[in-house]
Amino acid sequence: GFYKEEFINLNMVKTCKASTITRTTSGNNKIIDRLFLTFNFKDKSKSDLILEFYNVDIKYQLNDEVKKIEKWHKLIVGLLEN
Repeated sequence: GFYKEEFINLNMVKTCKASTITRTTSGNNKIIDRLFLTFNFKDKSKSDLILEFYNVDIKYQLNDEVKKIEKWHKLIVGLLEN
């Protein structure tokens, strides 16, 4: 399927950042190309993990991915602060 399942041990995560990649059309409209969370680990030898929520090249129509990434980012950052 389109969705990939990923297990991330939050005890090993230093930071989690939500990112949006956009582009501006000739009509000055902003279009979202990608939405993803980047996990930076405490162990410097472990490379960052990117969890993609949306990619225009894979799925053209953006549905509720913006709400989903905001929800997950808030939840994960809250857990990391504890």
